[in-house]
Amino acid sequence: MKNIALICIMLCANFALAQDMKTLIEIPLVKKPGRGSFSSIIRPTQVVDDWSVFRMDTSRYTSWLVKYITLNSNQDVYDKFKKGLITEDSIGRYIFEYRTNKDELSDIFFNHKIYFLIGSLKDSSTELIIDTNQNSDFNDEHPITYHDTKRNYNSFDKEDTTNLPFVKVKIEYFDKIGVRESNIFIQPNVFQTKINYNNPLENLLYLTVNTYQFMTNEFIDGENKYIVEIGNDLGATEYSKHLSEILIRKYDDQKNLDSDSFYKIGDSLQVDNNIFYLSDLTYKADTLKIIKRVDDTHIHGSDVGYKAIIINTNDIYNKPVDISASHEGYLLLDFWGTWCVPCISQTPDLINLHKKYKKKLNIISIASRSQKENILKHIHQFSLDWIQINDVYLYPKKSLTDLYRITIFPTYIVVSPQGFILLRTNSVNTLTEYLADVDW
Repeated sequence: MKNIALICIMLCANFALAQDMKTLIEIPLVKKPGRGSFSSIIRPTQVVDDWSVFRMDTSRYTSWLVKYITLNSNQDVYDKFKKGLITEDSIGRYIFEYRTNKDELSDIFFNHKIYFLIGSLKDSSTELIIDTNQNSDFNDEHPITYHDTKRNYNSFDKEDTTNLPFVKVKIEYFDKIGVRESNIFIQPNVFQTKINYNNPLENLLYLTVNTYQFMTNEFIDGENKYIVEIGNDLGATEYSKHLSEILIRKYDDQKNLDSDSFYKIGDSLQVDNNIFYLSDLTYKADTLKIIKRVDDTHIHGSDVGYKAIIINTNDIYNKPVDISASHEGYLLLDFWGTWCVPCISQTPDLINLHKKYKKKLNIISIASRSQKENILKHIHQFSLDWIQINDVYLYPKKSLTDLYRITIFPTYIVVSPQGFILLRTNSVNTLTEYLADVDW
């Protein structure tokens, strides 16, 4: 009996210790316009082929276009496939991905697009009209007039962008259960690029749109004050677990501002010595539930300070690559795509870095949403001799892009010889400056 009593005492003590090590925290959230600490989500517009369905007065324009963005590119491709506008062969792995994740796409057509009328005025200014109420009538909307900077550049630099006012737009979205109607905040951004479109007018009138809205609040744990922010991949006012992107940082931590690294429900993230497990999010994202535990071990993740995620895969030539053991020195992960203009333009910079640090820095380039033949063409064009991976989606495995939570291209990640992530950036200039300061 004494032994049984002793065992009970020990079990109770261990349970109490476990409870001390794990604390449930419920954080009420409030909605704010803007993007908080999240990086801009640049959504390029596309030209509408059939303008006849819209009511509009274009008499004051010297030239004009009707364009749209989709808030769900996967759904857009799936819709085109269902309509017979594209074939299964033309989108390869994407159809395979859709078929294995049917609950994330709707077989019912719904309005996930936002339409714009963009016209050039006689005084050389440009007028933008957004169909905010989704009634295909631009005549009942308020136009936004701006003067285009006409800058030419090949990267998304903030100083080269004209930011227009926030606009509230009605939209529909699919949340795995059904089609919902909501409102979102968007902010149009105007800039010029070196991309040459078939339509000369589109070269003149190029516009991207950021969806801006997030949930946020502060919470205090012990002597530390934290900020939690939740963004939404679609920008919808109703949030769901699989769409929400979550950040937690210390209140006075400025380094995570404008972050492109985010977390999902079910992830663990590390802030100092605290590890927060993202446990649950209520349907309308009014409460986030997290579990905090104190731990001196490091967890694997996709942001600075984490251990780099261990991945075993094959390169484009089907040779095995072990990202956890492929480098004796430092490792550079280069996330890019053959469709990404800034990625292509920065390839010579990577070549220079490769030559300069060849025996000290190993590069692995990971191409997302790119056809194998286009990757090989790029390799041969620039005579690249480092590891190249075609980041195909192989269900149930996640792509490397998904595992490292890449939302902006290019993204460069520097990993130490000990396997820790030292730098995550979208700027090749920042990368170059960082490597110049490394104590090789």
